[in-house]
Amino acid sequence: MFKYDLSLIIPVYNAERYIEDTISAVVNQTIFPNVEVIIVNDGSSDDTESICEKYVKDYENIKLITQNNMGVSEARNSGLRVATGNYVTFLDADDFVEADLYEKELQLIKDNSADIGVVDFKKVHDDGTIVKYRKNYVRTWNGDNSSIIKDFLSGIIGNQVVDKIFSKAIINGLSFSGKYKIGEDMLFMYQALECAEKVVMDTSIADYHYIVRSDSAMTGKFDEKYFDPVIISEIILDSCAYEKELKHYAQAHLIHEICKSCEYIYRHKAEKMCPDKLKYLRNKLAEYSVLDAKKYLIKKQFLGFLLMRFVPKIYMLAHRMMHIG
Repeated sequence: MFKYDLSLIIPVYNAERYIEDTISAVVNQTIFPNVEVIIVNDGSSDDTESICEKYVKDYENIKLITQNNMGVSEARNSGLRVATGNYVTFLDADDFVEADLYEKELQLIKDNSADIGVVDFKKVHDDGTIVKYRKNYVRTWNGDNSSIIKDFLSGIIGNQVVDKIFSKAIINGLSFSGKYKIGEDMLFMYQALECAEKVVMDTSIADYHYIVRSDSAMTGKFDEKYFDPVIISEIILDSCAYEKELKHYAQAHLIHEICKSCEYIYRHKAEKMCPDKLKYLRNKLAEYSVLDAKKYLIKKQFLGFLLMRFVPKIYMLAHRMMHIG
């Protein structure tokens, strides 16, 4: 069987408003003939499937899997099971990619013989504001898995999968957990990085446009899914308990996720909806050493911790102005 250079997995659900633009951007990729595009229709009830089928008829390297609605994690897993490329990456159905993104990603991971390549992305807001996620820098981690995990926990490598390209060999046997609705990328990334020996990052590559929509999972009505990243961070902390230094960074990572979960509660005015959970989160903040926070959190996260612990109302103001979350 012919093996493509890159498998691109796109989970879609009721995406008729924007899926055509997204797929067109993929078709216009400079290396499109070498890309296996796997679209996973996760039980859409609108015209998403018929739109995707048109592209399947026109291009032999575009595949469509249709399944009952099981969530983005299981949709990605369905794509992983059939992917034949030497490398794998992911695209969200409502985002946009510039024409040379995947050529650059492949060149990055191949030229460095890396297991995982990391690039950057731009957040595109409803008001047209575009914000690059990271400053420009190039970095390589080689042969020191503890250093890789430490910098993941510190936020340098990032939780997202859409700004990463993976060697298929390194993620064979891994899958996204369907238990979580938010933060599922975080656990997958941690597990993938545990398997990696070499990771390369070039954040001057920022050709992925992450579209921030007012009706997205992260901005919609508050519910229990907002606690998932805390649960996942606790799992990671347990996994890091064997190594003292990593444990400190995992604790700091958990505290940062707790600050974000508290912010979600306050932003949605949901204090009375989950008083026990809020009490649990605030107790965790109160128990955490300020000295450890200063040592293991980056500056912006440390500021956020102090404000959320002592003056959460000011945190909420600062979060809007400085994006400290």
